[in-house]
Amino acid sequence: MPSRTLRAARVASFATALALACLLPAPAALAHDRLISSSPSAGETLADSPDQIVLTMSADALEIGTEILVTDLEGADYARDLTLDGPRVTVELDALPDGFYDVRWRVVSSDGHPISGIIPFSVGPVGERPSGEPSPVATASAAPTEEAAG
Repeated sequence: MPSRTLRAARVASFATALALACLLPAPAALAHDRLISSSPSAGETLADSPDQIVLTMSADALEIGTEILVTDLEGADYARDLTLDGPRVTVELDALPDGFYDVRWRVVSSDGHPISGIIPFSVGPVGERPSGEPSPVATASAAPTEEAAG
């Protein structure tokens, strides 16, 4: 009988440890990287065309698979040279006429998982953004949500 009691105590201990492990948050090393900030920020209205878009990630971005498009409502892309500097991802721009734009970004994070999103902004006195989803982009396949894939 003592071995039965010992076995039951071990099973109860293991079950308790497993339950506690499920309730604790995952360590930061297991979490995907994320966008910390952008310039311009989401919904920002700029008086003049920016020279560049800057995204700051929570960790270094990988070059492979990282892409930024800056599109108007018709899907024309104004992005040019992409530069990675640790967690900073920068793209140079052609001059943007007054209007509404979306920064469509896809970054491969330091753990190898792609993350993506859309940052809407406007240039000039353009009023309210037309309602509806951002227009599709025919020349790229950037995912339209800020969720980690994988």
